[in-house]
Amino acid sequence: EKNGARVLDVNFGMSGIDEKAMMCQAIDKLQEVTNLPLCIDTSHVDVMEAALRRYPGRALINSISMETEKVNQLLPIAKKYGAMFILLPLSDKGLPESLEEKISLIEALLERATALGFTKEDIVVDGLVTTVGANKNAGVETLETIRYCKANGLATICGLSNISFGLPERSNINTAFLTMAISKGLTMAIAN
Repeated sequence: EKNGARVLDVNFGMSGIDEKAMMCQAIDKLQEVTNLPLCIDTSHVDVMEAALRRYPGRALINSISMETEKVNQLLPIAKKYGAMFILLPLSDKGLPESLEEKISLIEALLERATALGFTKEDIVVDGLVTTVGANKNAGVETLETIRYCKANGLATICGLSNISFGLPERSNINTAFLTMAISKGLTMAIAN
């Protein structure tokens, strides 16, 4: 918060702990020390619902994708608790193979969400950054996703450091990529 964070992502996805109990305990403790909104980040539907039930504000869910189980279970839970959510353009097949497939997934999930009463203001689209070390087009595809979302009135977010994973001089690459992403309309970045 002192370094400028506007939202805190809360995640306890590790083995050997009671994730649900730890998540609820953390939500209680965080309310005592910060006024920042929380982003609830878990892979487990039961943990998500328990956290949303516990959280006294309007949470941001990280994330809902077009993976069958997630979209079918998490969208109704998000609606029930009035949560916003990060739209992650993934499907049961995994990562999209092209920019066109990524946009198609965004549109399909947006359609499902609006049918339940969500508005564009309730949704933040993840640009789905992957490393340029493995895919030379990763940066361009993410920037085009951000540009598409901006043109269609959708907020965006990206995990900034993913772009430079496995490369030297990561902070320089991340800074350059962040600058380009902002110029295309990036709304939020996951950083530091």
